Amino acid sequence: MPALSEAVQSPRTPLYGAVTQTLITELDALYGPRAAGAARPGDAQMANSLDEALRKVLPD
Repeated sequence: MPALSEAVQSPRTPLYGAVTQTLITELDALYGPRAAGAARPGDAQMANSLDEALRKVLPD
């Protein structure tokens, strides 16, 4: 996560920053703080969420 956070600060292409920021946001569900009693998402849920988020920032 620290490496991804630093990568956002120096994008190499227009999509680099968008993809990196999307990964950070989505992976926060796995590695970030959670509300008391909140479960981490399962693999399938995480994959679907990441796929949906990347589809929003990547061109067709």
